[in-house]
Amino acid sequence: MSTDSYSEMLEMQRQAMKRAQNITNQGRQAVKNEKQFRQTPPVNYVPTEPKHTSLPLNIPKKERDENKGEMLSFPDTDRAMLLSILLLLKNEGADELLLLALLYILA
Repeated sequence: MSTDSYSEMLEMQRQAMKRAQNITNQGRQAVKNEKQFRQTPPVNYVPTEPKHTSLPLNIPKKERDENKGEMLSFPDTDRAMLLSILLLLKNEGADELLLLALLYILA
């Protein structure tokens, strides 16, 4: 190995060590600044009470719809059972072709 390339390699190594040292120093300074920031309380900080909003008292009562409160009604129990089986199989991760076949039967 020639002396010139060896001295270039040493110089590059010194520069790399210097850059690594600078990065380490910057990291230490950032940690120190963060610790100082967290330790100092905010200037003129006065805790305030949370603001609560009361609901209006004159809310009209909602009329109850007779049809909305009912569950789905099936004309026969077979369709209800097929739908239950379909939902159960879907939750268990059944084959998609089986689910589609049951949907076809339901329709």
